[in-house]
Amino acid sequence: MSAKRSMKIKKNFLFLLLTGIVLFSCSDHPSKPKTDVIIPPLGNDSGGRTIDGEPDWSQVADVIVFTHVPQNAAEALDGDSQIWTMDFESGEREFVTQGSRPRWSADGTHIAFHRNLTIWLRNMITGNEKPLTPFRSFFPSWSPDNSWIIFDAEYLSPNQTASIWKIHPDSTGLMNIAGYGTFASRFPDWSPAGDVIVFERYIQGAGSEICLMDTSGNLISQLTNNDYPDTHPQFSMDGKKITWVVDQHNNNPANGIWIMNADGTNKKWLAKGGMPTFSRDGKSIIYFSWIDSIKTETLLMIDIDGTNNKIVWLP
Repeated sequence: MSAKRSMKIKKNFLFLLLTGIVLFSCSDHPSKPKTDVIIPPLGNDSGGRTIDGEPDWSQVADVIVFTHVPQNAAEALDGDSQIWTMDFESGEREFVTQGSRPRWSADGTHIAFHRNLTIWLRNMITGNEKPLTPFRSFFPSWSPDNSWIIFDAEYLSPNQTASIWKIHPDSTGLMNIAGYGTFASRFPDWSPAGDVIVFERYIQGAGSEICLMDTSGNLISQLTNNDYPDTHPQFSMDGKKITWVVDQHNNNPANGIWIMNADGTNKKWLAKGGMPTFSRDGKSIIYFSWIDSIKTETLLMIDIDGTNNKIVWLP
């Protein structure tokens, strides 16, 4: 990471500088073209390419971290799966490290991410990296006080089902908080208040639903109840909303990004796509989707009322 970017993150961390997202909406910024698009379903096999996906928005600055797939031999020298950042104020995009599925810590100083089927940590100030889990593990999420990271794993499972685990960033305190039963628990996200975790609960033959548990792993409530596979939930940064994905890998009109209140009420479909994350002000969701007209899968952004669906960036 460049000295310039490191200094900027330090400033955001120390002073919590607020940058205006209004700059993102300026359509004349040359490095951030935005175009209204029609989004077909995920899984469209049109022989195109994936550029960007798996975004996560920092809580302390208008900067996202995301997964980038290299588009040429020069880019591929940095690995076949890469983590980048994008600053919405400047439009600057920057390579960070090899890996995928990055998630910001609440204070913006670290990311947790996937590498070699395990979870790693990177200090975004110093650039130091270290492996966190010694076994297959996926989909990390930070507690709001940065003292824990939750994730899903089949580690020690008697029936190869996933459960929700937690661990301190210093690799101590490893604990299975959901237990292993007749269902799988995956894709956890810690609430901003720190009291509950939203996750996908999958029961063989019955499909998957979005549920809430407390931080000890006790099931609180089931938020969805339908015939669709519900997955990849995430809280808004004020904890009032949850976005998630319905993904059947077909042309079902229910497929795509959904939003609801944190108590499961007022469910609404927004767009075709996957891996949604809320903007810092809670007014928009950034996600990735296939764009048929350009045969590309990349990052888009939509307001939570379903308007202003735009491409975030294209090379």
